[in-house]
Amino acid sequence: MLNKSLAIFLANEKVRAISVAFNSMGKFYTYKTIDETIKVGDTVLVEGKNGLTLVEVKTVDIQDTLDFENVNIEYAWIVQKVDKEAYETLKEKEQTLLKEINNLVLKGKKQQMLEILKANNVDIKSLENLK
Repeated sequence: MLNKSLAIFLANEKVRAISVAFNSMGKFYTYKTIDETIKVGDTVLVEGKNGLTLVEVKTVDIQDTLDFENVNIEYAWIVQKVDKEAYETLKEKEQTLLKEINNLVLKGKKQQMLEILKANNVDIKSLENLK
């Protein structure tokens, strides 16, 4: 009987075997992918026994070393590569935008207060000259 994972590797030469670790001292686990850009040190999203998990890639292109004779071994797919740099950039942009929004809100509140003072005939000019 042909191992299902072997069939995928034979049917598509773009399928790569990649090992990952769930923690720095942990055992390596093998997954398959067609993403040609994944390299050692990248973070990828995989499905593990506790659901979707971020893991670090430890080795790539190890398909020639896999045990395809064992029909009980199946290699799951990597869900996707994680772009940490894009994520950090997105968080920075969010912080910048929030600061700008807060400044505009504060400016709007100041403008509202000035309008209330004017509507109540408060001499704003005399308030500006306080020392």
